[in-house]
Amino acid sequence: MLAAVAAEHAKKEALKDDHDAFTVVIGSRASVLDGDGGNADANVKDIAIDNFSVSARGKELLKNASVKIAHGKRYGLVGPNGMGKSTLLKLLAWRKIPVPKNIDVLLVEQEVIGDDKSALQAVVSANEELARLRQEVAVTKFCIW
Repeated sequence: MLAAVAAEHAKKEALKDDHDAFTVVIGSRASVLDGDGGNADANVKDIAIDNFSVSARGKELLKNASVKIAHGKRYGLVGPNGMGKSTLLKLLAWRKIPVPKNIDVLLVEQEVIGDDKSALQAVVSANEELARLRQEVAVTKFCIW
């Protein structure tokens, strides 16, 4: 239950940016911005978009780009800062780049400054409610009634 709430919160946080700042053109038409995704078949599991361009407030970010994300595969985006990696992911999450309706897209942005904690320690400590409950359980275990 906590994971579902955290996922929903992360999704809302990721969508806070100015959606109207970006224009996406696919082929010769602007993309549908309402999450329609066209006439997506409920069985489609891949995302494939060819020949699209993205601009933000008149500045061209991606030109004649193509992306294919195959179901079950893992991907990493690598490149210098400011080259459009995060923007591409945001546009997919916002569905400005059309994604079939049956595919959920969740974007969790990196906002935490790195430290010496392990990944597990960082996740657990980030959830204050979980940490508080664990502390209560630890104290309760040693109480004599």
